[in-house]
Amino acid sequence: MKYLVFRFLLIVAVLSLTTLAVPGWVRAEVQPEDASNKYYQIVISNSDMISLMDPTGRTMDIVDNKLYEDNIRDIVFNSSDGRTILTFHDDTNTYNIFVRQKEAHPFDIRVTALEYSGGTAPVPLQAALFTQVDLDPGGVAALKVNFKGELKDMQIMVDQNSDGEADDELRPDTIINSEQLKDKIAPLTFIEVNSNFITLYLTDTVEVSFTSRDTGSGILRTEYSIDGGKTWLYYKEPVEVNTKEVSKLYYRSVDYAGNVETPGYYEQFIYYEKPPTLIVSMITIDVLLFVAMVASIVYLAILLLRERERAT
Repeated sequence: MKYLVFRFLLIVAVLSLTTLAVPGWVRAEVQPEDASNKYYQIVISNSDMISLMDPTGRTMDIVDNKLYEDNIRDIVFNSSDGRTILTFHDDTNTYNIFVRQKEAHPFDIRVTALEYSGGTAPVPLQAALFTQVDLDPGGVAALKVNFKGELKDMQIMVDQNSDGEADDELRPDTIINSEQLKDKIAPLTFIEVNSNFITLYLTDTVEVSFTSRDTGSGILRTEYSIDGGKTWLYYKEPVEVNTKEVSKLYYRSVDYAGNVETPGYYEQFIYYEKPPTLIVSMITIDVLLFVAMVASIVYLAILLLRERERAT
């Protein structure tokens, strides 16, 4: 009997030590209802290459939405709609996120503080937005992530030529409060395509514009894709689309609360084949019409002068 009691106590002790050895990285989805767990969720949009440095100085690249090494136990990683999502659970460690671009186009970073406080879903507390961060190809932007400071104090260090010297230090463009983060409805985007018969025959292009609406936190950005959603471009003003090269145009909007609209698409572009002889003929006709118009003006001017001479 004493032997059985001793074995029972030994098993309890081993289980207790094992539980203490597990760090506080456990995913929020399996937290008990009475737990209180604060953590950060970082969403990176429109980035080409992302690397992550852990507290030991080890750097891992995220390639094709996967980590080369997946044994970082205090980070949950996934991706959605071309966005990279990293969830850092609350502990005392510091991480560094590095963003690099293959081509010159801006990217966004959203840092959201959330907390489980007894419910089944996390409660967003606050979010910091870094929007349209410009980064040249070959440059690097670094974001330090820790859990000691406030979101408004986070910084992105931008090194445009990777010489080890920061060219710019960026603070969040916007801080989103908990009320704004309650918005769960994605925005709506409408497309307008302006074209005409003559323009399509001469240039193959149409002008495309977008308008967006949001009933909650407001529109953060509207973006479009001409390569099937692989890369997204920021919409700032009406854009020209080549109907010969683009068969389907995707578009979507994102609001300040982080809701991403399901992409819409437009594929009713019209392309007219233009034989070289037809183009030459049209240009020749335009030139002849212009010459005829000038000749007519000169002829009328001469007639007016002659009439004046006769009158005098």
